[in-house]
Amino acid sequence: MQVVKKLTNVVWSREGCIGLFLLLMLLSSSPLLQMYVGPFTKVALLWGGVILIKDLFCGRALYKNRFSWILALFCCSYGISILLAGSGYLPANATQFCYMILIFFLLFSNPLQDSVSKKKDEVWQLTNLMIAGMAFMTLSSLILYLFMIDYVYITPAGEVMHTGIQFDRLWGLYNPNTGSTLCVLSIILSIMQIQLRPCGKLLKTIYAANMVLQYIYLLLSQSRTARYALYIVLAVLIFLILALRLKNKGWHWLRTAIVSVLCPFVVVALLYATQPYIIKGLAVIPTAMQQQTIFKPGGTPQKGPVLSEREDIVKEDGDVTNGRTDIWKAGYRTFKKYPVFGVSREALSDQTAKYLDEDRQPNLVRGGLHNIYLSVLVCSGAAGFVILGFFALKAAWLLFIKGHPKLHCGRLWQWTLVAIPVYFAIVEMFEARILFKASIFSAMFWLYLGYAVFFAEKDLEKQGKGIVGDGLLAQSDWLSRLERRLLQKKAWKTKERMEHV
Repeated sequence: MQVVKKLTNVVWSREGCIGLFLLLMLLSSSPLLQMYVGPFTKVALLWGGVILIKDLFCGRALYKNRFSWILALFCCSYGISILLAGSGYLPANATQFCYMILIFFLLFSNPLQDSVSKKKDEVWQLTNLMIAGMAFMTLSSLILYLFMIDYVYITPAGEVMHTGIQFDRLWGLYNPNTGSTLCVLSIILSIMQIQLRPCGKLLKTIYAANMVLQYIYLLLSQSRTARYALYIVLAVLIFLILALRLKNKGWHWLRTAIVSVLCPFVVVALLYATQPYIIKGLAVIPTAMQQQTIFKPGGTPQKGPVLSEREDIVKEDGDVTNGRTDIWKAGYRTFKKYPVFGVSREALSDQTAKYLDEDRQPNLVRGGLHNIYLSVLVCSGAAGFVILGFFALKAAWLLFIKGHPKLHCGRLWQWTLVAIPVYFAIVEMFEARILFKASIFSAMFWLYLGYAVFFAEKDLEKQGKGIVGDGLLAQSDWLSRLERRLLQKKAWKTKERMEHV
């Protein structure tokens, strides 16, 4: 009976489903591995769907989240966008729509009845799972780099992918932009884990080693957007950590301010100044090992560095965005043609390609509009953009003004947690990966934003302003109010019948 009970708990476990979904999404971030694990993501989708249906009729945690109705409204609006896009795009759009619902209401919407300690344990476990998975992916990519294992393969979608050095960038198991963003996320998560709960020296050493490992791949990927966004987030975190710790030690406020401002500046400046030299040093390691002849029989060992700094910093036309401005302009022209409900994600490429030169169209097909804000506007129209914009403003108000965590050392982990959606908000100015597409980025963004919102709600609950607690549930949960009224009416009728008898 105990075994059956544990198995039942696992089947109905929200955490177990999320862990499986995250792991499958992480492996699917590699086009090479996606060909093998992709079909299993549908298992997680079905599992999550069953949990959501159960919650809809039993737990009703979704009704007790003040953001659920906004996301539900966006889903309704985007559903209209999908229907207007036409039947030719319906199957692909419907699949992505199901994943969107799963991510919104399973990953983001946390049951507010859960305790803070339980949710912190959940964050700790899932984050360790993600750090371990990303470390495995990064280490595998670096092994491919060191031994110069280089081959080209074609995905089922017809996309040509590389595993070695291409265009002076390390690809490894995935696209450099994908790998670099995962590296930055792993670094931020490692910092958060150190702050989240007391760690021994061994565990701190493991997290520190992971950060070094991820930074090495980040440099080899030569992704500017991810690297600069890391510098911004890192500077803010160093400032907060130093300011709070020095304040606790009794330092004078002026001395604390000077040190807290100068140190992040010095660290970021050193990272920026040394990156060309680190890249040059890393570039000669594979040739120095002279191992590539094992994998290339009869080949001539390469001499010198295997990569150099990217030469596409500034194009001949002065476009530092690497052609993104052309795609953005084409996307805006598409929006003007379909301003209300947009064109949907799957119809985006066909509708926008007509406004692009032929050499830019493959970038559009692979990565969309490379700007999440413009993508929301074009794919879901002004209707979806306004709804999601209201959601973003409401979440920002909760996290930074109304329910922000107090600034003290015990809450540094919570500010680091908030840094994850902030990082996405920065990097997604040049990418479009956290909406309209089931990916590890959309999963991680909505998961950690949901955790940040949960802890902010719990802080409000302590002040007597929360959705759950201190008798406030009856004022905010419309379904509970309806049930109470129906029960009261039933009791009144029963009493009336008894008196009549």
